[in-house]
Amino acid sequence: MITSFFNLPPLLQTTLAGLVSALWAVIIPQIPVIGLILSPFLLVPLFFVSFSLGLKSGLQAGLSAVFFAFLISSPLAGYAFFILHFMPFMAISALFLYQKNDHWTHAPGMILSKMTMTFLLLVLGGLALLNAQEIDWQQSILRHLDQMTTASPSLSPMIEQMVGWLPSLVGLSMMASLTANVYTAQTLLKKVHRNLRHFQGEAWQVPTYWDIMVVVSMMAWMLFKFLCLPQTLLMAKTAALLSCVPLGFTGFRICYLRLSALASGRLWFRVLCMACFLLVWPLVFIVLLGFIEPWYALTQRFSQNQRNTHHNDD
Repeated sequence: MITSFFNLPPLLQTTLAGLVSALWAVIIPQIPVIGLILSPFLLVPLFFVSFSLGLKSGLQAGLSAVFFAFLISSPLAGYAFFILHFMPFMAISALFLYQKNDHWTHAPGMILSKMTMTFLLLVLGGLALLNAQEIDWQQSILRHLDQMTTASPSLSPMIEQMVGWLPSLVGLSMMASLTANVYTAQTLLKKVHRNLRHFQGEAWQVPTYWDIMVVVSMMAWMLFKFLCLPQTLLMAKTAALLSCVPLGFTGFRICYLRLSALASGRLWFRVLCMACFLLVWPLVFIVLLGFIEPWYALTQRFSQNQRNTHHNDD
């Protein structure tokens, strides 16, 4: 099926990808349960075209998706698709496919760092703007939840804490969705050997300034909590959590390289991912692995061990 897709004319490929992405954004979320699972992957068709045909074709597919969302649903849906999906898609595609002197300019780790920094600045800027306008958005959400459901008094503190984590969770969910779309599209193209860019294991490094940002934001978190400054505390908490994303990415990379050396390593890596989804302490451990990476070079060490193992097997 994928091979037959590439037999179509390029213009038809981009139009079809835009149509599928628009239908995915409008129709799939309305399906119970299945929509919740599949809706984050609506950009896969666009990345599929962009990573195989180039940035120009990706731009055509993205604009087609905006047009079809506008046509199928409403003008508001078209505007929302343009801001929430088209702009991040084009930014990531441009970073992935930009070349200078026949060399890829941005490594995957640097792309992740720029994506994290962008979301971090957007979320913190939004919180600062709300604070400047003196808009108590947390109380507005809590009042809206009280009108929708009748929660027991014992659950009220837990609900308030969850609302306090909402900015961080929104940023994390959007980053996770974009990363899943990129990974899925790149994996599908790799199977049919159509991807324009092949990544090397050494390129999956993130800048060391994320270690500093995590430490500084954690110190600010404790300071603002001691001084009882709830608004600045929320910003520090959000910065601390989002700054852990690149370190967590590096930690997952380290675990994957280490477990790949085992006979059933991929199975254990899936178990680890499931444990991280259900529990907190595996995530803390993985972030710590990413935190100590600049000092111990675990990625380089495990990559070298993996290459030596494959060489000995040959």
